[in-house]
Amino acid sequence: MRKLLPVAGALLLACNAILGFDEPTLRQNASVGSSDGGGDGSNTGAGDGSPGNDASGDGSDSSVDGGDSGLTRCKPLGSPVPFSATNTGNDGPSLAWAGDRFGAVWHDANEKIWFNTIPPDGGAPTWDAGIQLTYASATFASLPRVAGLTTGSFVVGTGELSSGSATGRVSVFTAEGVPSSSTTHGTDAGTVPPEIDVAGYGTFTAFAMRHGGVSQSGASTGGAYTTMSLPDTAIDSTTRAVAVAWRADGNHVVVAHIENGSPPTGKVEEYLASGGILSPGASIPFTDPTSAPPTNQEPQVAIAPLGASAYAVAWIRSKTLGMSEVVVSKISGGTAATAVVAAAESATMKWHPRIVFDGTWVAVAWIEETGAGNAMYLAKARRFSSALVADPDIVTPAPSIEAKLTGIGLAASGTGRYAVAFNNASTLQRMITFIDCSGP
Repeated sequence: MRKLLPVAGALLLACNAILGFDEPTLRQNASVGSSDGGGDGSNTGAGDGSPGNDASGDGSDSSVDGGDSGLTRCKPLGSPVPFSATNTGNDGPSLAWAGDRFGAVWHDANEKIWFNTIPPDGGAPTWDAGIQLTYASATFASLPRVAGLTTGSFVVGTGELSSGSATGRVSVFTAEGVPSSSTTHGTDAGTVPPEIDVAGYGTFTAFAMRHGGVSQSGASTGGAYTTMSLPDTAIDSTTRAVAVAWRADGNHVVVAHIENGSPPTGKVEEYLASGGILSPGASIPFTDPTSAPPTNQEPQVAIAPLGASAYAVAWIRSKTLGMSEVVVSKISGGTAATAVVAAAESATMKWHPRIVFDGTWVAVAWIEETGAGNAMYLAKARRFSSALVADPDIVTPAPSIEAKLTGIGLAASGTGRYAVAFNNASTLQRMITFIDCSGP
């Protein structure tokens, strides 16, 4: 049995989704974020996303200065591919990689959770419009999160609210969308669904969840969950930003969260996962007054492993009113490095940062307002070295398709190979587009 301990109002669970522990591969949801752990296009066909078939790049700012002959270039590949029906509600998608395919989840206007898988070559999704995952009825649901497992399965986390009862649900599904386990946690009276994030490492899973009121935690090593109550003294019903990841050594779970305040603050909580016990470790601030999240929008944060003992956090930094930056910081040895800018301050806002580590490089994606007056919201991405040295330019993977401000997904299928998923603001189709950073 694993023991779970409270920290700063975050509910953290780590479990072994399946008995045994396979050799792990690195991945992050996105969160997207994606993470939360994390494509797009107005076309309704499968699109041409084959590697090596570049997008037209019309409107893209992904060109680089060729003065550095050793620099590989990140560029969009093919056309965006839709993987959901039209007019399917407002939230999502979240995106993950599970060894041979991407998995995406989102929820529709009827509070139903949908799922689809997409091949890494940009081919057609498994189902034209996705399939509905089996869930208990919920009046309201939060943005679902997905993470991949080495079994080719996916773990999905969703916050639910029904008849005044708020709860978090963690389920494991096969790549065919067949459930193998589903449990609820943290049930309590509430007015909004809790925010939840999930992460996978080998066959183990972890989640972090927060909402107002008393929370419950649970743990499993393949059997029934053991639960315990957590005090609510640090839980703030208006503070719901949380992200979780396994550190790449496989022995630590890390949780990033943002607390309300003047200004808001961000911290990472480290947990040692050893001998069936999840024990609290360091609590590390990653913001200061100069890098504080904005107070005028929902706090958003994402976290990803970065080598065996380090990890990286991405968030939105508040600047002048109406302006913001996407920033990322490396945390190692109990210290957060000075934040590095991914998307610089401009006369626009940014939302929904997601981050992923492909084993060599870090990629960050977000949604950004462009222009003034008749503004568009576009998906953006940028690559960094493991030392967080940024590529010279930002990639716009679908420059002609406006993204709805309902979340973004980011995942890596290999070194320098990424997928970005978002909601087409015109058709409300969830779409995926690909970025390749392997060529000149």
